[in-house]
Amino acid sequence: MPTLIVPSAATSAKAAGVGRRVVLTGSNVVGNLAAVVLTLAPVFTFALPIWNENAVGDRTVYGHVATLFTSVACFLYGLPSYPDGFVSLAINITSVVFQLGYIAVFIWFAAGVARRRALYLLATILITSTIITSLALTKVVATNFVPIVAMVTTSFNYISVGVDVVKVARNGRVENLDPIAQILLGLTNAFASAVFSFFSTPKNLYIAVLTTVGVTVMLAQLAVYVVHSNQEPEAEPEAEPVQA
Repeated sequence: MPTLIVPSAATSAKAAGVGRRVVLTGSNVVGNLAAVVLTLAPVFTFALPIWNENAVGDRTVYGHVATLFTSVACFLYGLPSYPDGFVSLAINITSVVFQLGYIAVFIWFAAGVARRRALYLLATILITSTIITSLALTKVVATNFVPIVAMVTTSFNYISVGVDVVKVARNGRVENLDPIAQILLGLTNAFASAVFSFFSTPKNLYIAVLTTVGVTVMLAQLAVYVVHSNQEPEAEPEAEPVQA
């Protein structure tokens, strides 16, 4: 998941006091590092396995399409903070490039309905992203338009994670969740973003509310993973002896 941290203006950080500046800087660094690793992780957990198997298997591309759109929205949201928000802007642009790569690998090796759905979704997201970018850069929409779009798109990401958590809580199949390392990184990123938004001056309520929800969802995902990964598989019933 891309970084949700949008650094405050330099004047706000300077007026916040030494302690608050330390918290802001620390959460910014930790959140952005987690975001970088999260952006690169699917190279090894998604793209390379598909490449080596020459097939997509039961993998889906929906998460990467959603992350692509979220990265575009978060980039536009942070654009007014340039140059103070350069790191976050760079991470979101990098995420856009990598998500396009992951989607391209999926489409190349997918077949039939899976490929068509991926193409339709990608076309829809690219058209929508172009429209939103044009509206934001030409400033023909209200100033709160981009923050709302960023909140909505990122909410969908967390909702999709929440749906997976509920399914795994019911069926116990943790292989349908992200690897534990990615879950911990996602939790770290959401927590760091929440801390940054609450300590910013003024507080960034758009990100504060969203990342608080994100922390809750990621904690639920971690709990479900730990509970079900430690469960022993049910023993298969013994076959009844064949009577002579």
